[in-house]
Order: sequence, then C-alpha cells, then structure tokens
Amino acid sequence: MQPIPSDILIHFEAVLKKRAVPVSRHADYRKRLRYYLDFRGKNTLPDSKSEHVRLFLLYRMGHVIMNGVVWKNQDLLIGKKSSAI
Repeated sequence: MQPIPSDILIHFEAVLKKRAVPVSRHADYRKRLRYYLDFRGKNTLPDSKSEHVRLFLLYRMGHVIMNGVVWKNQDLLIGKKSSAI
C-alpha cells in the first residue's frame, strides 16, 4: 500500500481537527484513507465520486469489483452476478 501523498494528508488532518475527531482516532482514519486510495488506484471506477465511495464500501464488505460489475465473493465462485447490488 502506498503512503498518502503529503498534500492530501495535510488537508485530511486539517479536516479531522476541524471536526474535532479525537487524536487517538487519527491513525484509524488515516488507515481507512489509505485503503480508499489504494482501492481507487487498483480499480477502474465511474466518474461519479459518490459511486467511488459506494463501490469502496461494497469492496470493504467483501464484494469484488471486476470490469465495473460488483460480485459477492460467494457468487464469484459460481459465476453469478449479484442481483441485489
């Protein structure tokens, strides 16, 4: 996993401070940001930023995104698209 670019990290930490996130939780938030940036770097995503976040959350819940199609892990094993997503 790549480190967070310094310009993004500076802005991100300013937002955490502005929203009064306890300093003890900052490492967790940075870790989640790194997961998200890693996810974006590895996947071709639609233009919509809200769709990026939706797909990331599905990915973190155990779904797989291939060629813009969301699969549940168990469906991937038998080759069925997830109809609920």
